Amino acid sequence: ASKVYKKRAHRCWNHPDFRLEAEQADGSSRTFHFLEYSGTRQLAEDLERFRVLFGSQKLSIYGISYGTVVMGTYATVFPHNVNLMIVSVERA
Repeated sequence: ASKVYKKRAHRCWNHPDFRLEAEQADGSSRTFHFLEYSGTRQLAEDLERFRVLFGSQKLSIYGISYGTVVMGTYATVFPHNVNLMIVSVERA
């Protein structure tokens, strides 16, 4: 199973749609790879950017499913910026 997952990950990593060529201010070109800028930590950092942008001192955050992981990461990385956390667990 690990060989299959590794092969799949390599296909994603090498797929051209995951890359973005961007021209820089100095005229040079830089390649950004989507998988380097997407993940739980990056989502938590995006939440912090929104908090700063809106001028909030603290966030009250609510997480369902994967959102609980993002919310928990945010609370771990930025503990002084959390007012309230609500975790919702889905029952089968």
